[in-house]
Amino acid sequence: MKIRRACLEDVPGLVSLWVEFMDYHSALDSDFVRTLDSVEKWTSYISTQIAENAVRIFVAESEAVIVGYIVAMVESYPPIITIKNYGFIQEIAVTEKYRRRGIAHLLFETAEEWLRSVGLQRIELKIDVANELSRSFWKKEGFERHTETLIKKF
Repeated sequence: MKIRRACLEDVPGLVSLWVEFMDYHSALDSDFVRTLDSVEKWTSYISTQIAENAVRIFVAESEAVIVGYIVAMVESYPPIITIKNYGFIQEIAVTEKYRRRGIAHLLFETAEEWLRSVGLQRIELKIDVANELSRSFWKKEGFERHTETLIKKF
């Protein structure tokens, strides 16, 4: 298993994994159902993120096939608290066939190393409360509850 920084040539593989990731989440929560043009929009989005200085996309590659990825970024708080910047894990995905092999851990470890190297001391992420697999994974990685996001649908 090879973990490396993503490049533009990886976009088709990233898109394929993203579709699997989103379809998995939409089965848990209908708020994640993709729009008809979602693939086109996410392709454009992820292509621009690859070149951003404050973003790192790492891929897990097995036999020249991308089997997982993580998107990590540097975010900023408003200038009213002493903590200025923090790391944010936007998403992590491993294709179903390769799950439970430690790939997500390797991806996160690589992202965490990068976030530490740029001087950050905190990482945040959001998970869907219905996603027990994700909740269990992040707990094993040392994450704990800190704030809650509440929504009201109408």
